[in-house]
Amino acid sequence: MNSSTTVEHAYWLACNEDADVARLGRTVLEALAERGFYGAMLHFISIFDLGNGGVVPDAEIVVKWIRRARDMHPTLNSADDLYTAGARCCWDARFGVTKAEALKMLQRAGESGHADALWQMYEQTRYENPLDFDRLQILESAAQGLSAQALVELATLEQRNDRERSMTMLRAAEALGSLRAREMLAPKLNLA
Repeated sequence: MNSSTTVEHAYWLACNEDADVARLGRTVLEALAERGFYGAMLHFISIFDLGNGGVVPDAEIVVKWIRRARDMHPTLNSADDLYTAGARCCWDARFGVTKAEALKMLQRAGESGHADALWQMYEQTRYENPLDFDRLQILESAAQGLSAQALVELATLEQRNDRERSMTMLRAAEALGSLRAREMLAPKLNLA
């Protein structure tokens, strides 16, 4: 099992309804966060922000881990961590990161081939584009990397020009688990 899988498993346990199982998950998750696993820090923030796993929300713990996670941003190298950091910072102002800084983390992850980071760049610049990059090229790259969301979006944009390609992208997105693609492909019910 790799470290990101361990982090995810610890988070699942930490959110468990069984208090003993949740405590075990939190213990493992905290140890991983203390060792510098970025994803573990973010999960720890979520647990104490939302009160998952039966914990009482605790703003002090949340702020502590936000600061520690933010301090790691300059040293992040993994595409997964850069994606997670960039995406989280786009919607959580408590990290104190500008949108342009968050997009640069996503861009670095995308340069490593992280399709979801490319999709997030496209999505986060729907109304403003502080880095001034070609949004359509980013969307196409995300779709080529098999981001289900990017496949659906690109299929929607191309539907008028190339229906066959559009349908192929929707079927691919559905195969990747996209509920939106499944809904778009479902035959319309005629209740008449």
